[in-house]
Amino acid sequence: MSNLFKTLSLCLLLLSPQVVGETIEKPIERIQVISAKSNASIMQLADYQQIGSQSLELLQAQHLNQVLSRTAGTWLSRGNGQESLLAMRSPVYTGAGACGEFLTLEDGIPLRASGFCNVNQLFDSAFELASKIEVVNGANSARYGSNAIHGMINVVTPRPFEQANQVKLGLGANKLTKLQLKHNQESNIGDFLLAGDWVDTNGYQDNSGYQQYKLLAKHSGQLGDWQLDTSLSVQDLDQITAGYIQAGDKAYLDEELRRQNRLDNAYRKAQSQRLTVHAQTQLADGSLVKLSPYLRNNKMDFLMHYLPGTPIENNQHTSLGLLGHWQVNRGNHFIDFSSQLENTQGEVKQYQPWPTETSSAFLNSILPQGRQYDFAVDMQTLSFAADWSWIWSDDFYWQNAIRFEQINYQYTNYLDDGNNQQNGQPCGMAPCRYYRPTSRDDSFADVSFSLMPVWQLNAQTSAYIKFDKAYRAPHIMELYRLQNAAQQTIDAETAYNTQLGIEYLTDKLKLTAVVFNMHKHNVIAQNSQRLYVNDERTQHSGLEGNLAYQLSNNWQYSLQAIWARHKYKKQFAGNDIDTAPRLIASQQLAYTWADRVKLEFESVYMSDYYTDAENQHSYAGHLLHNIRASFAVADNWHLAVQWLNITDKAYAERADFAFGNDRYFVGQPSRVFAQVSYQY
Repeated sequence: MSNLFKTLSLCLLLLSPQVVGETIEKPIERIQVISAKSNASIMQLADYQQIGSQSLELLQAQHLNQVLSRTAGTWLSRGNGQESLLAMRSPVYTGAGACGEFLTLEDGIPLRASGFCNVNQLFDSAFELASKIEVVNGANSARYGSNAIHGMINVVTPRPFEQANQVKLGLGANKLTKLQLKHNQESNIGDFLLAGDWVDTNGYQDNSGYQQYKLLAKHSGQLGDWQLDTSLSVQDLDQITAGYIQAGDKAYLDEELRRQNRLDNAYRKAQSQRLTVHAQTQLADGSLVKLSPYLRNNKMDFLMHYLPGTPIENNQHTSLGLLGHWQVNRGNHFIDFSSQLENTQGEVKQYQPWPTETSSAFLNSILPQGRQYDFAVDMQTLSFAADWSWIWSDDFYWQNAIRFEQINYQYTNYLDDGNNQQNGQPCGMAPCRYYRPTSRDDSFADVSFSLMPVWQLNAQTSAYIKFDKAYRAPHIMELYRLQNAAQQTIDAETAYNTQLGIEYLTDKLKLTAVVFNMHKHNVIAQNSQRLYVNDERTQHSGLEGNLAYQLSNNWQYSLQAIWARHKYKKQFAGNDIDTAPRLIASQQLAYTWADRVKLEFESVYMSDYYTDAENQHSYAGHLLHNIRASFAVADNWHLAVQWLNITDKAYAERADFAFGNDRYFVGQPSRVFAQVSYQY
């Protein structure tokens, strides 16, 4: 696959203007997932939230959860190192296919193929180098495709000369060192940007830490009537992983236990590369054509320390795709016709280099040493969509979208079918844990839609009602890594969402509120017997809001909050889904003086939640406080300091209950991070 990536990279580079050498003009508006909707009113994209460059500059986040906590309805649960689990108007989902509930993008291109996504995939994004991060909550498959059931996150990186040339050096707790560079360059073949971010840290827990670097190379130029923006994004993570602590109820309160790492060999190594050309031109009739060919490669190896026997997983996939838009503006009508073509080749291997040595003779018997999975999957995605805005009058319009999408899988098993050992012999006390289905083809097709009437009630107030049907196709792990099941029928998951929203906007105040109710069918989950099933039904309903108020010329207050219930409707009917806090909120009080000083006090709150489906065990929740400051200390020199968890609160980033034990990913204590930057 590496040779394929190199060959296709050369093909895409040949499309870029630096090879052709045409006369360069100033670039036109950037192409991204949101830009197609920019001509209509502010309410056109319901649930749209943005963390802009000023906030990102102040945050200097070491983990993306520090950024996403500023958006209502989003909780990125921080694991160890750069690992994470996502919730967007939802509980935190776990398991190999849990990533299928959300769509994550960089500059409008999915970070991974939908059937090959990973719950930790946001560490592939160049969020440290971003100019803004866009978040759209709720069901949005009609606009963005499979996986956008609960929401979409788009990391937008800067174009050349959008941000200043700068060098940054940061130091923090646990021997954290961070170096960042952004350099813009003009030439007779266009504008260039080269950016990089490198971090090294020992980690808070014993024998843990990671090194990670990210590189971003961009070019903007003109080729005839076409504006071309070429981007290469590279990521490499080398992590020594610390697992959860498992030492009884509220073990995270014990300072000594919080530091412990019961793992001595857990790791995660991940590499990703994405090459994209965004091209657009205006036709004679005024319509816009946008084409985005892209090439994507992902590889990851890690120890599955959370499973008995601790096997090792290797997975990789390479994708070649094309996104196309034809946008027609006819005054009171705006139509965006779009299509996506993608072909992906991937493989998964799972092997256990050592025998299982637990206190259970049964587990030791059914988890033998050797290869457990070795399969390849070819995947094709084809979609057609239309997004239509109709301005009926000055105070009313419709926003509608419809999408047809088909996903095909060709699965090839390289080991013996069934659940014998690698040598073909059965396990001693029972069939071996891991079942391998026979090679086969699968296909999933569905239609999603969105209907949204919008009213401009007065000069300050807008309101809307939004109806959505969303879906996702099964993940390859849900189809072909069946654990201890001989066969399971897995179908596409569907969701029906209704929401009411209102926005109030003045010179000093912005207030948005959304009431939502979602019913999901054919929910794909892994039950207590480790079988994938999709006959579950769930309900997700609540109230979400954002408030931003300019108290004076120097003071600003912001609040983001969601209150929601996430309930089982079939098995455990009426119970809260585990890891689903009902209230999540954050607030910021900021002071700015003459663009030279910015101070901010932040609070982040999470209510209690159940950690098991039976609702017999729970986590108490927490309240954290942070202080951040930024100073212009001299011409071109800036100093940023952040003091996180200033009250030294003992808490868990995430808690669950499994295999009869409370388990906690521990939160870090009070700590300071400082960074100096120079612009040139």
